[in-house]
Amino acid sequence: MLGSLETEVVSVLEDVEEATIGGVVEELDERGVDVAYTTVSTVLDRLYDKEMVDREKEPYRGGSRYVYEYVDIRDEYLSSVVDNLTTVFGEKGAASLVNEVEEMEDEDLADVKDELGM
Repeated sequence: MLGSLETEVVSVLEDVEEATIGGVVEELDERGVDVAYTTVSTVLDRLYDKEMVDREKEPYRGGSRYVYEYVDIRDEYLSSVVDNLTTVFGEKGAASLVNEVEEMEDEDLADVKDELGM
């Protein structure tokens, strides 16, 4: 599962496709998320370690910096969520969730999709 800041950072990269740490901080600021550069750097490192973003090193001002890129992990992530759900609640619990979604009113399902960014 992703934390709220991790989700925000992934959302930024999905929208802009690639960005430096500073670019992510700027985009988060525009979205009203006040977060330190070092915090975003740590979050991006962790997302990279989890293989949820890619990064490339580029020369910058006599040194180098990373440019981070969005990786579409929805199918893998959803599969992982379903596996965890099945582990915690068993197959009956997963089946109950499927039934719950199938029985949702169109308006409620649309609200869930909006929340999920779909």
